[in-house]
Amino acid sequence: MYLKSLEIKNFRKFGDKNNIVEFINSKDTPEGTEINVAQNTTLIIGKNNSGKTTIIEALDTLVNGKFTGSDFNFFYLKKLFEGYENENTNKQFPEIEFKLIINLEKNKNDDITNLVPLMTLEDLDDTEIELKIKIVLEESQEFLGEFDKIINKKISETEKFLKIIEQMNKIGYKTKFYRNDDIEIENFKLDKLINVVSIKANNVSDKNSLKNAFNKIISYRFNEKYPKSSKYFPNKEKVESKFDELNKDLTETIAIGQTNNINDTLSSVISQDNLKIFLNSDLSLDKALNNLVNYQYLDKEIPIPENQFGLGYTNLVMIIANLIDYIDKYEGDMSNSKINLICIEEPETYMHPQMQELFIKYINDAINNLLLKEDKKNLNSQLVISTHSSHILNSKIHSGDGFDNINYVTFKNNESRIIILKDEKITPKNLETNKKMECLKFIKKHIKFKVSELFFSDAVILVEGDTEYNLLPLYIEENNYLKQKYITIFNIGGAYGHLYKELFELIELPVLIITDLDIKREKIEEKNDISQIEKIEENMQSTNITLKFFNENNEKIVDIIKEEYIKNKNIIVCYQNKIYGYYPTSFEEAFILTNFDNKILNKVLKNILQRTYSRIVKNDYENNKKNSYEWQFRIGKNNKKTELANELFYHIVTDDKNNKIPELPEYIKKGLDQLEKLLKENGEIKNVIKNKL
Repeated sequence: MYLKSLEIKNFRKFGDKNNIVEFINSKDTPEGTEINVAQNTTLIIGKNNSGKTTIIEALDTLVNGKFTGSDFNFFYLKKLFEGYENENTNKQFPEIEFKLIINLEKNKNDDITNLVPLMTLEDLDDTEIELKIKIVLEESQEFLGEFDKIINKKISETEKFLKIIEQMNKIGYKTKFYRNDDIEIENFKLDKLINVVSIKANNVSDKNSLKNAFNKIISYRFNEKYPKSSKYFPNKEKVESKFDELNKDLTETIAIGQTNNINDTLSSVISQDNLKIFLNSDLSLDKALNNLVNYQYLDKEIPIPENQFGLGYTNLVMIIANLIDYIDKYEGDMSNSKINLICIEEPETYMHPQMQELFIKYINDAINNLLLKEDKKNLNSQLVISTHSSHILNSKIHSGDGFDNINYVTFKNNESRIIILKDEKITPKNLETNKKMECLKFIKKHIKFKVSELFFSDAVILVEGDTEYNLLPLYIEENNYLKQKYITIFNIGGAYGHLYKELFELIELPVLIITDLDIKREKIEEKNDISQIEKIEENMQSTNITLKFFNENNEKIVDIIKEEYIKNKNIIVCYQNKIYGYYPTSFEEAFILTNFDNKILNKVLKNILQRTYSRIVKNDYENNKKNSYEWQFRIGKNNKKTELANELFYHIVTDDKNNKIPELPEYIKKGLDQLEKLLKENGEIKNVIKNKL
């Protein structure tokens, strides 16, 4: 059996919607393998403060801890308390709710004894068992009386709210369990069914962290787990007798050297009949074990002390030490009757990127090795990792060959929400199977090599070329609002932004796609006249797949440019429109048209294509407007796009500010404005407390 899902309601950051976490089970083990650690780790990803830790703490608190008033979602409490004002309404008391779905695997030797109280007659042939849990006030009427007292006090509404929370903490809580038919289960203990070990982020508390961790393991093994003839301590009885001898010898030495001297001195001041001192040795095995191990790292056979370790290495070893401790203390006879969850919070702390990728890739193997050594082959364990590491996510996507088993946590409208990522959800629905696989492969590769950090961003901008990719960060830095946000700029390398539509809509991330009109032309020979486009004819078409996709498969330019940009839910698509009487078809052309007389731009154009510059510009910057398409053509033909981008970046950054910095084309300015609007809508934070409770 394994935990299939957890629903969280009104706990801390979570409300009553978008609150279900899905887990991968431990059955996906190669046939013939007896070790049952899930091969595909359940990953919980998201930005800082999105609610990742809350999920693990919900599991840990349910099984191992106690709830307080501060564990309630404050927006839920606010709404609940507002209803108390209406005396004709039945008052609803605060409740935190959870729902666990437990899956039974057929043809498994699981002991379901602890699961039986949850089962109805209908469940006997079912593979899924539901357990509802409610956290309720111990004394609801007492709370109601104290609530009325607080509300009538002449203090601010904020103070009232905080005092109510304080009172909720004082009253305390009880946990109620229910079957799927809403029948309450009496005397049920969740820790008999589920075992949770939570390994927190950053376990490195001081320079002796490793020493203390391994001393704890050794002490436990010596005192609790192993018999006197164990493989770890074969001479346990002999060692204990040695301590008895040492204590006897040390006590005699202390008596001769110290005790008699002290008592002789005391006798000169006060009668020895009234006061005597006895000093004795109190050396014990337990005390010795608490400080037995001095942890060192061997570098070319030279022992290096623990305080000289890197923090990343120390953190990794601490995780391993916690796993050893968990497996050591696990009751072997309970292995088939419990759901076992190993939760590791942000293991990437202090680790460099390569170590992060290796960690997620091989952590299952490490646990398997520990289980083999401990002869606990039936310990089914589900591994859950929360992270904001793009490297761990990357490794997970590619080692697991997809996006399955990933819970994306985001924060919107004052609530954490969980979005389950799956391969089937992020590929276009109307594509045939082969095309779907191609699309998925493309997205995976782009994410691997480019932007897995998009899952940890406030917004994403997709661009098509090096020029805009290099320059956009400079302009975003000049925007007082956008520069405060973490915005990932992703060079898509062509008009393929539409392939990300389902993924972006799924994770509800504000997205700006900057793409080109790409007006279809006949093949242009170098000797031919390269003319500007001044008028859009009815028959003109765009070759841009993304524009066609977001314009309902309509590729006619006249229809595309009717609107300044395309808005599709959380996605903004912007593209060129008329600039100084001409229709540019690329970013480079639009940038040149917009800044035709800018000194920095002209300096760069002269540097990268001197002959073309001398021929076109001569002594009149106005000629840039009339020949912007030729500039685009020559830059592309001579493979100068990257050089253009780098040169512009250099001169914009290093200019003495006497020269005006080139402006972004108007269509991109409007796109950024719309992105800012989306971000503000997403980031709107409402007050927890109204003027009146």
